[in-house]
Amino acid sequence: MKTFWGGQSGWRERQLDDGTIVWTAPDGRSYTTTPGSRLLFPELSEPTASVVASEVPRAHTAGLTMPRRKTTRAQDRTRRIQLERELNQQECEVENDAAEARADHPVAKSPPPF
Repeated sequence: MKTFWGGQSGWRERQLDDGTIVWTAPDGRSYTTTPGSRLLFPELSEPTASVVASEVPRAHTAGLTMPRRKTTRAQDRTRRIQLERELNQQECEVENDAAEARADHPVAKSPPPF
């Protein structure tokens, strides 16, 4: 049950080991709900071991962490775009050289200026 009226003077709940929940209303009356799975899976309704409270975890100490970037994302993107353009230029030159060797007239090395 979700309600904004909680705390010591509001609704309180307590869960038992077998999954039963005891709701306590603001006026002090108690309502008990049992898990619906108790009818379908009675073997799962056996009590479980009590939870042992552990100590508060210590603050994280320096150790293995995510490595820091050597360049910014923008620098990395610019570098990859430039590399791709250089590769495209090299491929164009190889294709133009092959076409020039096959053709009777020379092929322009660069694209038209429009």
